[in-house]
Amino acid sequence: MQPGSDMTGSRKNVRSKLNDVVFGPETPARLFVLQAGFMVLFAGRALTVPFYKLTPQPAGLFRPVPPIGFLDQMPPRGVVIAVQLLVIAATVAWFLVGRSPEWRARGRRIAFVTAWIGFLFLAALPASRGKIYHRDLLLVWGAAPLLLAPTDVSFRDRVPSRRAGWPVRSSIAFLSVAYFCTGFQKIKVSGLEWIFSDNLQWALYWGRVRGAPPPWRELAFFIADRPWLAQLSAAGIVVFEIGFPLALFFPRIRPAFIVAAWFFHGGTYLMLGLDYWFYAFVVTLVLVNWPPVIDRVRRTPVPAPT
Repeated sequence: MQPGSDMTGSRKNVRSKLNDVVFGPETPARLFVLQAGFMVLFAGRALTVPFYKLTPQPAGLFRPVPPIGFLDQMPPRGVVIAVQLLVIAATVAWFLVGRSPEWRARGRRIAFVTAWIGFLFLAALPASRGKIYHRDLLLVWGAAPLLLAPTDVSFRDRVPSRRAGWPVRSSIAFLSVAYFCTGFQKIKVSGLEWIFSDNLQWALYWGRVRGAPPPWRELAFFIADRPWLAQLSAAGIVVFEIGFPLALFFPRIRPAFIVAAWFFHGGTYLMLGLDYWFYAFVVTLVLVNWPPVIDRVRRTPVPAPT
């Protein structure tokens, strides 16, 4: 056999394995739960985040990001509230239309696309104030692959298929790329100094001068007062972000990344007051294979009252 043919065969094997990783089979039940979960998260954010308070805003301070680049000023409050209600209504419709076999596939697709576009509009509003704001980006782009996913799937269908698998795997891939780019950018801009300097220490000390103190401010100071602990925490953050793509290739380690996400985003909120804890919900929704978990809970006997 010629050396060239060996290399060609190796490339084909690599491409085949990558294809299996990204487009491998998953159960329709898992895709159903993922779609339903994203719809609930869309509605939850639309219901609990006061997007309408962003308007009115002086036109000179409005810097629209691409999704709303067609606007020249912050939309009126009535428009923002209407979009919030539209996202909530689309979520309700997604669940209701699923009861009709005749309208299930088309109705769910329309509802999902409507909720996604509506929430994309809402998420773009805070980012159009001339400052970096990406609190909802993980939710928006994690759900993007599902815009083209099959919508006729059922929770009862447990036969794995590539048709149901590629949206699930693609959603994990989107999250992996997002976290990897965040960690890579830290190293690209600051090098290893992002870890082995007083960078994180000063971020934790920031709680001493900000307006409303974060809930766990004293823990933040405890870490900041110990350079080795601050640097160890910084290293953990970078390893978590850059290593996130491993969750796509090795399903068994996904629980570790879920736990790390809750520590990272929960700690960011509790020690710095930066509200990105919602990211942990998205990571948990996407990485967990929910149908077996739900089945296990349903089979758990309820203790009799004493």
